[in-house]
Amino acid sequence: MNEDTLIHVARLPGTAAHEAVPDALWLDTQSLRFLVVPVANGDDHEAPATPVEDYLAAHPDRAEAVRTALTERFRDLPVPTPGGRARLLDRKKNLNADELIARITPESCHPETGGGPPVGNEAW
Repeated sequence: MNEDTLIHVARLPGTAAHEAVPDALWLDTQSLRFLVVPVANGDDHEAPATPVEDYLAAHPDRAEAVRTALTERFRDLPVPTPGGRARLLDRKKNLNADELIARITPESCHPETGGGPPVGNEAW
């Protein structure tokens, strides 16, 4: 696990103890595991990441907070199209670079975009 493989999922609602540091739910895309990490709030020390199952074993009262956070976060994700994966894989097998390049015409190309004048130390 490193910061390049972590995706922030949700900040968990606070507990009854107001002095407690709030927790955040993260997804480690390398191991495909959910982790709970205390919010640092500007602290320089690295907060310990706890697998969500260990967190819930230690804090069974937080199960509803985790469930709600996941439900809220993932509610608006697009619904997969039935058979979509099979169609995508079928198309990938049938791709032909020459055929794709032959479909490029002056009418199908977008106009070039300008980057504007050089600013600062840019060299054109």
